[in-house]
Amino acid sequence: MRWLLGLLLASAVSCSSKDEPGTPCAVERLAPDGRCLPESCAGDAVRLDGVCRPVGVDTCAAGFDRVEGGCSPRLPTCPAGSYAFPGEACQPLDACGASRFAGSGADALYVDASATGGGDGTEARPFATIVEALTALKATGKKKIYVAKGRYVERMVLDREVELRGVCSGQTEVVAPAGDLADTTIHVASTATITGLTVTGAGHAVGIGTQGSATLAVKGVIVRGHDTGIDVPRIASPKVPTLTLDGLRVEDGRIGVSSYVAVDARRVSIAHVDTGLIVLGGGGVEALVVEDAASEGVLVLSGTTSIARSVVRDVGKRSAVAGYGVVVDKLPTLPAPFVKISDTFVADVTGVGIGAANGAVEVDRCTVRDAGPSDSNLGAGLALYGDGRLSARRTAVLHAPMMGVYATGGELSLEDVLFRDVATGKVAFAGIVARAGSNSGAVALRGVLVDDARLVGLLVAGRTARVAGLRVRHVSAGPEATYGDAVSVGALPDVPALLELSELEVTDTARAGVSVFGGELRLREARICAGFPFEASDDALSLEGGSAKSTATLKDDGGNTCGCGALAACVAARSRLAPLFVPPPGKP
Repeated sequence: MRWLLGLLLASAVSCSSKDEPGTPCAVERLAPDGRCLPESCAGDAVRLDGVCRPVGVDTCAAGFDRVEGGCSPRLPTCPAGSYAFPGEACQPLDACGASRFAGSGADALYVDASATGGGDGTEARPFATIVEALTALKATGKKKIYVAKGRYVERMVLDREVELRGVCSGQTEVVAPAGDLADTTIHVASTATITGLTVTGAGHAVGIGTQGSATLAVKGVIVRGHDTGIDVPRIASPKVPTLTLDGLRVEDGRIGVSSYVAVDARRVSIAHVDTGLIVLGGGGVEALVVEDAASEGVLVLSGTTSIARSVVRDVGKRSAVAGYGVVVDKLPTLPAPFVKISDTFVADVTGVGIGAANGAVEVDRCTVRDAGPSDSNLGAGLALYGDGRLSARRTAVLHAPMMGVYATGGELSLEDVLFRDVATGKVAFAGIVARAGSNSGAVALRGVLVDDARLVGLLVAGRTARVAGLRVRHVSAGPEATYGDAVSVGALPDVPALLELSELEVTDTARAGVSVFGGELRLREARICAGFPFEASDDALSLEGGSAKSTATLKDDGGNTCGCGALAACVAARSRLAPLFVPPPGKP
């Protein structure tokens, strides 16, 4: 074993005290060289660049309240027929007026299911079906159709520019006729605006679907009972259409909304589906609420997309495979996606809260909580794999019983992030896991607090990681009184590991402050309160099927102190600790 620091870590403390001359220095702040160290950071804060700075979500967006260092939405449970979005009370998607129609004027055609006799589409003598009005559009040159309250059992094609407007979604319903379930109920083949309707199927293919270069706007609409609520497929036209959603509810289907074109979505509620929203053309999403999705809440496959002030919860509980609150991946024929997620709440996921594979994700001011494993799959608050890039800042990951972060490959960056109550379940690996994958990029952590973990706070396995301003407190042992380290770094068989760590603060661990298993550790300005500050072993980290040997290397870069009362120089020990078992590589 090669000990670059020997058995004694030097204690040249680089931080200076602001105490006035003659001020007594508490024993827990008196370094071995006689300097008085600064007070430890209080609350949810870490020391970075010599200054205490808070971690977690700094400001909650409108409609969210602060909870446990993160933010939780004000989102009440609503009775049938009403819906809530962050910060709003339960209410219908749209208001129902007292008039027979939602508008009037000679520039529109009119439809009323209760009309008798041959109507001419005027307000006085409306058509009885929407299809009749659509047929009359060409002859009249009009572009509006007003539909009275009632139930309209018909399928239709909107092949000319039109605004189709019902009284309100609570009173005007279009029902897919019985028959071929492969049909689309409302097929849009031109520019169209659809407002104030409920579109109901019984397992039919698509509620509202487009074709070609059609541009679709949907407002105050409910779609239920279709395989896909709204579908905008790939187009060959050079004209790039858009999908605009403002006040939409999709429920009881396989896919809520799927769009190959840019999405501009506001106040969209999706529930009881397999996948809530599929984005393939980028766009902006705000005040999205996805609940009870079997596989994915939001799946982004291409384009540049922003998701803000949204809620994704109750995901993966009905699936035999891992669910994902928000997941970013890439199709072979499309450019890699880039997604920015801000002020968003992801919770109660069996699987992964937010995941990135073969795409880039920026997470800012988000809260991920209660993301745990299924019976056969891994679970993590944040996950990174493949060629993905994941950066998170001013974010809180709460109550992730297996792992707070799982990064196998890819490029990981965390800044001002709080992890609380992570890796505390029956099956757990570590609060933060960064292990080698098929394409291992950089790992950089700045200003991270791991509060209350089991087994290990931070585990670096077969990777290079640079960490500054890490605070780990309350790390408990496993169910058989095993492990319990604040930080652990180790090589994998034939895969070296390097951890450069500065401004570390450790309190209350069941085993080591830092453990090294056949890897390399460079340490600067650490303050460690643990029964065994440093443990080292030539055993590489354990993989299923056996382990290997690799020389452990420790390098003292100065300013390190250890002790839970009187501070002393840090002593490295060799106690033959059992190597940690590393979770398998690849996508959870």
